[in-house]
Amino acid sequence: MSFPFKDLSFLGDRFRIHGLSADDRYFQTLQDNMEPEFVRFCRRFVRPDYVCMDVGANIGLKSLIMAAHARSGTVIAVEAGPSIVPVLELNVRTNHAANIAIEKVAIGDRTGTAHFVEESAFGYVGDDGVEVPMTTLPALAKKLELPRVDFIKMDVEGLEFPILKNSLDFINRNDALVYFEFNAWTQMVNADVHPKEFAKWMLSTFSHVYMVTESPDDGASLWRLAKDEWRKILNHNCFHSHFVNDMVVTNAPWRLEVARAAEREGSHRAAEWHEAIVDRDAAKEELAALRAERDAMRAQLDALRNSTSWKITSGLRAIGRAFKPRA
Repeated sequence: MSFPFKDLSFLGDRFRIHGLSADDRYFQTLQDNMEPEFVRFCRRFVRPDYVCMDVGANIGLKSLIMAAHARSGTVIAVEAGPSIVPVLELNVRTNHAANIAIEKVAIGDRTGTAHFVEESAFGYVGDDGVEVPMTTLPALAKKLELPRVDFIKMDVEGLEFPILKNSLDFINRNDALVYFEFNAWTQMVNADVHPKEFAKWMLSTFSHVYMVTESPDDGASLWRLAKDEWRKILNHNCFHSHFVNDMVVTNAPWRLEVARAAEREGSHRAAEWHEAIVDRDAAKEELAALRAERDAMRAQLDALRNSTSWKITSGLRAIGRAFKPRA
């Protein structure tokens, strides 16, 4: 089977990326320098010898980005979708990414089997779909005899909370750095997860919790969250980011040492950027209200002009001006 491809550049790293089909909605979105926040994160924090796990690898874009930074390390690309795996394998071969190993399995909070709903890049474990094997992160690492796991990227369309809870001891034993998607919509719809519970658990469980936010100068900032700021997560997720936020958590802050000197500045910039977005949205709402008020006043004026009383008054004024004595 022939798969379409695009030659793409991500901040200097070039890849040939194949997709499911030319009209596949995810493939159509692929363009140069997408995912800038993730690329810059990897540049700062993924070290050359890291052992990485890409949970929900899809066609392998982020696996390839990780592999380009962990050149002497390993990336385990984990993907459950039977129709996606051949494209993932093709992308790994095409880009000669010898440090990527592919595991055809779903990750969850138990071992056995699960049903997987295939929806291109948005497939998820659900109540129906094709039957696939399922395992846990600790069980997979044991099976592969991984010496350690340094970095975990996770995007599993809502199942992140059960996986993180099940893998907490494993994450802490490895001092792992975890980068995952927080999506309140997929949590509720796909996995019956309560986003508020997830946000509060995250903040109470990890010593360092960050939201990855867009920055106008360098493409990404880490916005550190305090223990009681679960509302900020939900507010940003629901009202400012279309339900998609990338989060970073760890109990091993030394993994982030390269940014320690800039952490305060970066968090400050992220907060300012967030406030600017809020101010912009408020200004848009105020402008819309003013325009609506203006349109209502225009409508009232038009109605008055078309009324009988307006015409009579205007006629009397015209007669008055006609008979007014000249100076």
